[in-house]
Amino acid sequence: MRHSNLPYRYWFVAMHLLTATKGSFFAEISVEEKEKPLKRGRGSQKKTKVLVMAESKTVENPKPGKKPKKVRYLKMKVINELKADTITKNVKEHVESAADLTTDDSTSYTKLKEHVHSHTASVVTHEELPNVLPWVHTAISNTKLQILGVYYKVKPEYL
Repeated sequence: MRHSNLPYRYWFVAMHLLTATKGSFFAEISVEEKEKPLKRGRGSQKKTKVLVMAESKTVENPKPGKKPKKVRYLKMKVINELKADTITKNVKEHVESAADLTTDDSTSYTKLKEHVHSHTASVVTHEELPNVLPWVHTAISNTKLQILGVYYKVKPEYL
């Protein structure tokens, strides 16, 4: 409300509507949308696709409890699809050709080795996440917490 461009009158009407009823408000959803099966995980219809790129270097003798890599730059970009051509185009735009890439073993990353110095793709188990791609997952977690701490259901066009 503090930095909103809405008049106070709208805020008071909204507060009145929320507190004056004993019931709750429902959003109407069509029967077709309700019965449509949703895909889970990567490629889900309800999740926005975000490409996360982190430039990091290995730390010699990391302190106990600290990450084995040090991050320098981080870039997050909303993309429309998780196809190899889309990801390759974005990597060509934002990553130098002399870079060494480490990714998970998605089929979307198959063409990356043609555009960078080296590309290491591996299946990453949940236990190995803190060591293999530490800053990517930290950035995703921190961004989700920041957004969900302030907003509810952010639309993709506002990311």
